[in-house]
Amino acid sequence: MGVGDRLREARKARNWSQSDLADKLGISLNSIANYERGVSFPKEDYLYKIMNLLQLEPNYLFQDSIDREFWEEERQILNIYRLLDRKRRRFVEYVITHESESEIEEELITKSAVYRYLCLELNDGTNGRLRLPNDSEKKKKVKRLPNADLLVLIRGSAEPSLYDGDYISVKYTSDINYLGWGLFNLDGHACIAIKKKDGLYTIFGKLVDQDRLFKKPVLYGKIIGIHRVSRLHHKV
Repeated sequence: MGVGDRLREARKARNWSQSDLADKLGISLNSIANYERGVSFPKEDYLYKIMNLLQLEPNYLFQDSIDREFWEEERQILNIYRLLDRKRRRFVEYVITHESESEIEEELITKSAVYRYLCLELNDGTNGRLRLPNDSEKKKKVKRLPNADLLVLIRGSAEPSLYDGDYISVKYTSDINYLGWGLFNLDGHACIAIKKKDGLYTIFGKLVDQDRLFKKPVLYGKIIGIHRVSRLHHKV
């Protein structure tokens, strides 16, 4: 069903004839007929008027041009959301954000469990993102330490602490000791940080301003070893 079909459907739902709609818009009957047959498309100003008159939302009108699954269910949820007050909207937003982040992290860790291997792409030497390795990166140069749960390839430089192509062995844990190195999630960004008495520090010695974070840092795991490309193991 195309745009023209949906226009016709909405018009008939209001028991309007093509002539009725044309009169309300101040355009010719032929224009309405051409819109519904898909021969022509309304200009921007008339499109807005049609959507207002027929109470059509853009996503409904153009849904066949948008790659979405379960669109109708999403529209129903959106309609319910619009009826909520600000307090309830914030609660819904919190739940959606929490669940989406949990699902992404869980899916990533689950997939990585097949080979216990991930890549950390560093953007500025401190923050980055975790991802699954591509085919060429699956050829591991080193093995994780025996008591580690995960081997992470570093992409990008954080010299002199870490170089592009280094690996880190990570052990899943809920906390790290003083001066311990950990792989953290800071507002959706992966970050290697060192725990000190007054907070977390980046590997460049900069204090992480947790007051500016939307949520508390989440620890992926403790870094228990750094593996240089020369295969030398450096305990942290």
